[in-house]
Amino acid sequence: MTQYSLSYLEESIKQAALKLWPEINHEPHFYPLLDLNLGDVCCDYCIELSTLLKRSPKTLQRELVQNLPEDFPFCLCMHDGYLNYRYHLNEGNFSEFLSGLDGFQPQAEIYDALILTPPVKNCFGLSYLRLAARAIYHFSLLRSSGSQVKFFLGNTLLEVDSSQVFDQNLFMNLSKLAFGEPITQAEAVDQVVECLASGKFDKSFICSSGQILEHNLFENLKSEYNTKLRFPKNFWLNTDTATLRDAEKLVQTLNTKDLFFHLLLPYHGQDLSFDAIGLKCRDNLPWYFASSLERLKRFSSKQSIAEAEMINFEQLEPNFLQLLKRLCFMKSLVEELRRNGEVESFVEIVLELLDQINRMVNNPSFRQSVERRDLSYFEELLLTRSICTLEHLAPFFSLDNTRF
Repeated sequence: MTQYSLSYLEESIKQAALKLWPEINHEPHFYPLLDLNLGDVCCDYCIELSTLLKRSPKTLQRELVQNLPEDFPFCLCMHDGYLNYRYHLNEGNFSEFLSGLDGFQPQAEIYDALILTPPVKNCFGLSYLRLAARAIYHFSLLRSSGSQVKFFLGNTLLEVDSSQVFDQNLFMNLSKLAFGEPITQAEAVDQVVECLASGKFDKSFICSSGQILEHNLFENLKSEYNTKLRFPKNFWLNTDTATLRDAEKLVQTLNTKDLFFHLLLPYHGQDLSFDAIGLKCRDNLPWYFASSLERLKRFSSKQSIAEAEMINFEQLEPNFLQLLKRLCFMKSLVEELRRNGEVESFVEIVLELLDQINRMVNNPSFRQSVERRDLSYFEELLLTRSICTLEHLAPFFSLDNTRF
């Protein structure tokens, strides 16, 4: 457990609370905010503690802060009127903070590119499929920008139908790796080097996994061959949740477009673009989604779905209107994007929705209403609609009682 992990933050808060109030064994919860914020720790947690200890949340918050470790690597900040933690970044710890993030620095225009997917070893079948989906998506992005792209599996050139945005045959060929014969790391490295040395490319991308091919095996290739290494986080490859069952079902029906869509979603949206580098807590999209939904449910809503459906938009205050409209039309919009295989647009729209929902919950007036237990009709309405909409979207994000 490193000092820069969510686990360390969670454990530090928990130990401070146990030291102060040993009779309370209440787990802290961490919820998403924008930018580098890690979650509305003290506010939501202290509101919960206040109901158990019958004391002011602000007083509890102040006592918690004073009992954190001296070497606590997070700083406190005010955000829209409430206290929050964020990474205390400096030259000493910034590189460590970045080490777990996966993304591309902005790229110049690419004319000739190579995407290379080595055969893999000791990996779940779902992991093979996810690597294949990611490589195919990157291939589509490059080709749509006018680049000439070659696609290699190991040192074997795969034929691509240039008329198709999504090449079903290529995806199926890569998917068969899940049931193929694996090779050793040394063999994979030899194939990668042979392929890189066979031609001149403006940029080469190796789509693999750090748990399959060690990062340091390719470090000396980066400068020599102008190569970007693409290593997704291991939890993304190993997540054995609803997505695995979806994949098995979709493989049986050979609905490859739906399968492709599902396989990409568990990975964070920033990585779907070559020109993006993730520096936000939203990078882990399943965690952002799951924690947002969990957070809403903790503010139990009394408003029924039937009443929510009957609301007149003209009755709403302007700051509620945009969110409610988005909630009302989200289901139909999502279904259209899914049918068309527009993964990037889907992820972008869901991120915008989660941001809006969390801005509502982070509003100081809303927080005061939560403390007083007197949410207005419209606040209850928005909570109900938000929960209903996110529960509808949950299967897309591999949520199976899993907290990230």
